[in-house]
Amino acid sequence: MTFLIGAVVYIGRERLLPLLARRSIAYVSIGLGFFALFFVSQDWGVPQNPWLYSFAVWLLSAGVIGLFLRFASGENRFVRFLSDGSYWLYLIHLPLVFFFLVIGSEAKLSAIANVTMTTLATLVIAYASYKLFVRSTFIGALLNGRRYPFTAKGEPSTPQ
Repeated sequence: MTFLIGAVVYIGRERLLPLLARRSIAYVSIGLGFFALFFVSQDWGVPQNPWLYSFAVWLLSAGVIGLFLRFASGENRFVRFLSDGSYWLYLIHLPLVFFFLVIGSEAKLSAIANVTMTTLATLVIAYASYKLFVRSTFIGALLNGRRYPFTAKGEPSTPQ
């Protein structure tokens, strides 16, 4: 189903992508609301509907794509770094997410606190490891098609 929707958006991209950009803030807001409702209902012991979680994921995905189309369509070094590191994040996120969810669960954190902690810790570790161990190595070239030399913060980094 996800592939089909992606294909439809790609085929109708001239009409659909501007729509995503215009409605991005609403999609993200509603998606976050559904996520909060889903996780809070877990804390309250209310049975969850899996469609609620799925709908939240769809809205957030559409909203984030729209936000980037709307606010980050020009060249930006920070956005380039996030974009280049995203595949690395995808590759390593699952064990990190499981690890931090277990830590938060054992610490008896609320669902919202656990998800927030898990998300932030996963992002920090994934992007730090990308910067330190991947971006300027052959793995970075393998993942992104180019290798960036390792530079200190603030120095320009040009692809090799």
